[in-house]
Amino acid sequence: MRIKKLEEELYPLKEKLINHTLYNKINSQKSIQIFMEGHVYAVWDFMSFVKKIQQLLTCTKTPWIPSINPIAARLINDIVLGEEAD
Repeated sequence: MRIKKLEEELYPLKEKLINHTLYNKINSQKSIQIFMEGHVYAVWDFMSFVKKIQQLLTCTKTPWIPSINPIAARLINDIVLGEEAD
């Protein structure tokens, strides 16, 4: 039930994203190249931030020790999993 409500709340945002004007502007190899030149740094910056947060909230070294905040550790690990699996 909570998932259904969340999906309903997110639907307008999903539609807005799908219909974003940026998609009409990326219409040539040159426009893709220009977009990707900036996008690659945005992704790198985000992943650097996420991995630092993961280091702070979880144990990424040996020997492994449990996190003092398992809910935050689970959240950041879920985010990392989703991003690294894309």
